[in-house]
Formats: sequence, C-alpha cells, structure tokens
Amino acid sequence: MDENQDTEGKSIGNGTVIHGDCIEELQNLDRNSVETVVTDPPYGLAFMGKEWDDFEPKEYQEFCEEWGEAVLRVLKPGGFLLAFSGTRTYHRMVCGLQNTGFEIRDMIAWMYGNGFPKGYNFSRFNDEWGGWSTTLKPAHEPVVVAQKPREGTYQENVKRHGVGGLNIGACRIGGGKGESRNGERTAEKRYTENGSTNIAAKPGPRGGSSNGRWPANVILDPIAATQLDRQTGELSSGILKPEHEATSNPAKNCYGEYKRSITSDTYGDSGGASRFFYSAKAATSERNAGLDDENDIATLKPINLMRYLVRLVTPPEGTVLDPFAGSGTTGCACEVESFDYVLIEKRERFVNEIISQRLEYWSDPENWGDLKDHNALPDPSTAESEESSADAMDESTLDQFVEGES
Repeated sequence: MDENQDTEGKSIGNGTVIHGDCIEELQNLDRNSVETVVTDPPYGLAFMGKEWDDFEPKEYQEFCEEWGEAVLRVLKPGGFLLAFSGTRTYHRMVCGLQNTGFEIRDMIAWMYGNGFPKGYNFSRFNDEWGGWSTTLKPAHEPVVVAQKPREGTYQENVKRHGVGGLNIGACRIGGGKGESRNGERTAEKRYTENGSTNIAAKPGPRGGSSNGRWPANVILDPIAATQLDRQTGELSSGILKPEHEATSNPAKNCYGEYKRSITSDTYGDSGGASRFFYSAKAATSERNAGLDDENDIATLKPINLMRYLVRLVTPPEGTVLDPFAGSGTTGCACEVESFDYVLIEKRERFVNEIISQRLEYWSDPENWGDLKDHNALPDPSTAESEESSADAMDESTLDQFVEGES
C-alpha cells in the first residue's frame, strides 16, 4: 500500500485501523493498493435482531454490490476476496459481487459440529407432528472465493502486480502416518499433540510443509472432523508416480474429463475423512485475551481459521484489507502471520477499545501460545533461516502455474 496516501487511521502493530463506514472510507484508499481482502461482512439475516444486519433480500444484494464495487477498486488485478456469508443469503452476496465485476472462483465451506437448530417444534400444536420442525441444524458457513479480473495471463499478472494465485505450498495439510509425496516416510506430524492440524510444519511466520495434501475447499472444526471419522473409519489413498498414464481411463467429474498424464508424484497417506485443515471455534480465552471488557461479537471467527485464509491468498509482503473488521480478528491473524493489513470498522467502541487491545495483545509473539489449536506456533525469529514455500514464485513455478490457465 502507498505509504503517502491520505488515509486517516491509527497504526497498530503491522496495520492501520480506520474508523468509519467502509464504503465511504474505501474511497480514500488508492486504486489497486491492496493484495487481498479477507472479511466477515453482515449476512443480511437480522441476526439477534441487530439493525446492522437487517436487510430485505434485494436490499442485501444491493448492499453487497455497493461494498463489492468499493473493494474491487482498491484490490490489485488478480487479487482474491474471501468473504463469509450465511447459507440463506450467500447467493445474494455472490450475485452482488459478480455484478461488480468479480469472478467467482470457488466456495469454501467452514463446517462445524456445535451449531444449534432454532426451528419451530410442530408438536407444540399437535402431538401427531412430533419430530417435525422448520429448520436444519446449522453446520457450515460458506466463504466465497472471488477474484478481481487479471491483466493478461496469470504469469503476466503475477509479474506485474504480485498477485493472482493461491499459496498452495504454504497451506498443504502436513503428512501423517503413511508416505509423503515422493514415496518416503515423513517425520512431520499432520496433527499437533492436542490433535489439531499442523499448518506450520516449517519454521517461519508463513512456513508450510512442501509435502502434504492439497488444501481443499472444505474446512472442519474438531467436532465435525471427529463425527466424520467415526462414519468413515480409516481411509487410504495411494501414490501415483509421474510415469502413470491417466489417458487410458480418464477421470470424469462435473468439469469434464481429466485426460492428462501424471507429471509429478501425487500424495498418498492414510487416516480418517478429516484429512483437511480444521480449526475450532474461538475459545473464551482467545475471545477476551488482552481486553479490559468482554468481547461481545457473537459471530467471532477463530484466529487460526483467519490465519489459514490470509495465508492462502496473500503473497509475502502483501497487505490484507478487512472492510468489516468487527473485533479485529483478521488483523490478529495478520499479526501472527506477519502480513500488513488495513481494518475498517464503523463502531467507535470497537475501534478504540476492542480492536486496539486485541491487536496489541496478539502482536506480541509471547502470547501466540494462547491459540488453543496449536501447541507450537511458528517463530518469526527463524523466518529468514530457511526459505519458505511462500517466499518466492520463480520462473519454473510460473511456467507450471500458467500451464493450466483458465
């Protein structure tokens, strides 16, 4: 981001926090000035009767189109937007963003096991309708994966703007029991001692294991993962070597036939169906860490979940924008991951108290051990000791990246 741009806000840690309405404040940021946007905007569901979340369906889509247009202007060409939404209003948000010019690339499902159904119980008026209700148990939140259109090819866009791809290498799910991609046993643990996913097997704030499973568009919390494992039991996946020809029996899916030969070792391991990244919901200790008062954000996202998302889409030295900062969790994640960030929040108390205090707390590496999902967080002091998979995109990587352009 341009250091000379005229933007009001206060600097905290690696970032800037701006008080105001995001649609207005985004006009003060330079065009094409941030690499990525990771945010948790209102869902348009009148959540807990809150006025800020109360929209008619068409009104909500227009709102998403309005903030999407403002975000599109400041995002660099090829930059990614990740935005949470509700299952009932996701389509409105996506249509609004698509109308502004964003390309919808995918959807990530964050699945959790402790949602609470709030439907009407039919047996209240007639016992014969016992067991009937009006809603399903909520168990996931969709996250749109949208991209600002590129300028030229992937390779040209990456060279010109430094964005355009997903950082798969830094977000692979580390190897567990079984074999690594090259057929050799791996010593790296897929899970930490307390059973959560090891997303930082190598040292460094954005380190990631070069061996491991390709990140999926599903993220689980530990409860959902356990439930899934109980149903499936132990599963295994084999390793396909580079000489394996896939043309004789092409795979078919919703995108058509896959006829290419295997050009590199695929990953083989064994385990339950939860061989994905997962992150528990924010514990009370994480929610209120560093605060003088209680954090009253009911929909608070866990820091480790936001760490994973900013790592997935943000290049080294990149700046992350969150136009709906809430209590600043995206900024807290960026502090741990060593990314610059810009947070915008319209509620003055959150800017002056909750966000400021949380960022101050999580900017201190000594507090990172409080993140309950991980026993050992990456040590930033070792970041320069070895090259991380997130640190560079060389010519050979670009050539492979361009090979499958679409």
